Amino acid sequence: MQEITVIRRGSALIPSSPVDENLLHDLREGTAYTVKLKRDRSSRHHRFFWGILKKVVENHEEYNKPDQLLLWLKIRLGYVEEVRFHDDKIWWVAKSTGFAAMDQTEFRQFFDASLDLIVSDVIKGMNKKELIEEVEQMLGLNFEDVWRKP
Repeated sequence: MQEITVIRRGSALIPSSPVDENLLHDLREGTAYTVKLKRDRSSRHHRFFWGILKKVVENHEEYNKPDQLLLWLKIRLGYVEEVRFHDDKIWWVAKSTGFAAMDQTEFRQFFDASLDLIVSDVIKGMNKKELIEEVEQMLGLNFEDVWRKP
């Protein structure tokens, strides 16, 4: 399956680079294609999320590294997949939140739900605004900027 990155201009989708334009020209003229839209992830948003995990872990007795907190969040939020084996045993495996596994829309939902869960269950004495402000200072990055594409 080919992937072509496009940009919306009015009611048209335009190739975003010469490489994408060449890929588009490889498609057969007059043939119908099904397009699955996927919004590219923001690296700043990803960086800010990991900054939150790091800040929480630095100030929490139970967690030694951000990956542990991330695993807990995935399980609590239901980002798991059932794996059934030939002997009828079932294991649950946490799904990936990587760039290839989640587009920006899904990652933002995961981010928002994670932030809510962190302030309600992990660091109960701090609210979202305070946590975001601390991470902004730590990263030198404004929270509002994470939503903009670099």
